[in-house]
Amino acid sequence: ELWVLERAGIERAAMVIAMTSWGKRDLVESYGLADEKVRVVPWGSVLGAYPEPGELERERIRLGLGLPERFLLYPAGTWPHKNHRALVDALALLRDREGEEIPVVCPGGPNRYTEEVRSHASARGVGESVLFPGFVEPATLRALYAIAIGLVYPSLFEGFGLPVCEAFSAGLPVASSNATSLPDLVGDAGVLFDPSDPEDIAARVLELWSDTCLRMRLAQRGVERARIFTFERTAQLLRAHYRRLAGAALSEHDRMLLGSPPPV
Repeated sequence: ELWVLERAGIERAAMVIAMTSWGKRDLVESYGLADEKVRVVPWGSVLGAYPEPGELERERIRLGLGLPERFLLYPAGTWPHKNHRALVDALALLRDREGEEIPVVCPGGPNRYTEEVRSHASARGVGESVLFPGFVEPATLRALYAIAIGLVYPSLFEGFGLPVCEAFSAGLPVASSNATSLPDLVGDAGVLFDPSDPEDIAARVLELWSDTCLRMRLAQRGVERARIFTFERTAQLLRAHYRRLAGAALSEHDRMLLGSPPPV
């Protein structure tokens, strides 16, 4: 029923928006849409809406959630396509082969798959390394981006990948899946891995965890890349499209936005 409603809405719409070029291709192929009907309008990071936490606030949140001094961050619900199981397998490989216990903090509201992921982590012997603080308030999540030493993002399917964009804006280095839209979003600002291969995930996670120089390079590239993705630009581009569809006069800035290739 939802698919039928989506198709009806898409067919009636004057324009369909995708957040990435990959998402556009997926919509065009899945629904048989004309290429010119689908336009790319990326999102941006919302972290700027929350104050950057000071040292005391970071420590308060770290202690309050019982977090270790060093950890990687994966903010995502435990839905199957978020691929927590493969991440758990990678962490088990690193513990068994390298002797590295790498904590990963996974904030997000619990769902029907959460206990399954917890059980898998326990069975692989990394139950104490994969931490689930549950849903956290936006300001707390902002602090976790500041406290973590890196973001790991093993998702199997993303139309955009907002946590990657948020990590860039926070100066947090990224190791990401190479699936669907993510390589285009990450560019050269992160290391990529095959999310279906725990060996590859483990190798990239170990790089991010152990190589300080790599983290510094990626953090700087991420901050630079974050400038491309802002909600101010999103709003301006949407306004230009509304004016175009309404036949209203376009400003020079509108024409520039509409004529620029999508950044992702």
